[in-house]
Amino acid sequence: MGKLPWERTIFAARATLSGRIVRWSRRVVEAGAVIRGGDPWKARIRVRVDHVQSPSQDAGLTGKLPARNTHLKGACVANYSEFFIADHHQAVARAKARQSGKPPAIDVPVLPTPGLGDFEIEVLGEFAVNKVHATGVAAELSLVDIELDTLFAVPDALLEVFAELEGLEDQEEVSELAAEWAAAEEMESTPEVTEPLVRALAAMSVAAVKAAEENAKMSLFFYSAE
Repeated sequence: MGKLPWERTIFAARATLSGRIVRWSRRVVEAGAVIRGGDPWKARIRVRVDHVQSPSQDAGLTGKLPARNTHLKGACVANYSEFFIADHHQAVARAKARQSGKPPAIDVPVLPTPGLGDFEIEVLGEFAVNKVHATGVAAELSLVDIELDTLFAVPDALLEVFAELEGLEDQEEVSELAAEWAAAEEMESTPEVTEPLVRALAAMSVAAVKAAEENAKMSLFFYSAE
């Protein structure tokens, strides 16, 4: 028996769901689906919103990074974000300090990435995995604490991928990667902006790998504030 028109419509709508929403849904479930108010259907699932361009807050980046449209209710708005190397305790303390508007108590190596959220970083991760042919490596960041949805850890396998970029024989491949990332619809940026950021992230990843070799508790974290 064929599908009724309304069944075909639902099927088509489901078929067009982006993998990013599926990934975020799974992350919510894996985190225990702790939703304020107790209603699981009110979970915040990230959707793509139109980007507006705003000047970078990081003096090291000379162009513009994508910002989120802050008037859209329920949208995930990344106003400030950063990578940093720390242990779990330091990472949680730093994220909580940031959330409360206080300066972090401990200085750690930091790479500011203003305007970027974890989704944009995962998009970069997918491009990087393909570039170094790291088949099977997932590009998803890991939620560190269920009560801190602004703090993510870069999994070891993905960290190795980012670090590998610095050692590529043909560094033109890094430029190509940065251009691909800039051209992604989630970014709407330019290679002039993304290439220095990709190279800085590769260098920081190498430092994080070395730090983890000396102290197994150390890792690379990503903080993204709304």
